[in-house]
Amino acid sequence: MTEPIQLAILLGRGERPDMAIDELWRRAQSAVANHDVPVHCVAGYARPPQAAGTVCHGNVDVVGLEISAPGRFGALVDSLAAKPGPLGIAGRLVKYNLASRRVARALKKDHQLMNIFCQADVIVSADPEADRAVWMLRRRTSARLMHGPFAMANALSQAARD
Repeated sequence: MTEPIQLAILLGRGERPDMAIDELWRRAQSAVANHDVPVHCVAGYARPPQAAGTVCHGNVDVVGLEISAPGRFGALVDSLAAKPGPLGIAGRLVKYNLASRRVARALKKDHQLMNIFCQADVIVSADPEADRAVWMLRRRTSARLMHGPFAMANALSQAARD
């Protein structure tokens, strides 16, 4: 039997991570279906401090990353992001930047999950907030670093062919 492909997924947004994990898992399965290669998947998702409960999935090992709350500056940025025009655009850019930094810090703090991600064959950031955290792994792993479901499917089918 062939050795399974190790897939790591990171989600930076807290809205419905179960649906995003399920969608990415289905795409991963369909990407390697013709090659008869198993896939083992670990997914990390950003869990805000006030979130209740955990996310679970039958075929994926799911780990919640405790991200810090935005704080007073985050509240100011949220109010700017809600405004129309150039000020709102700048506010939304700063908001995404701060969110991606919080996700990257949370992954860096979780040494066990960081080691699992570094041993994966393919690492996927599922949304823009997770891009920075995945990109910071570039010097620690030889895994293919991807963003989104289509790039993940291409990387998995290529890994299955190799």
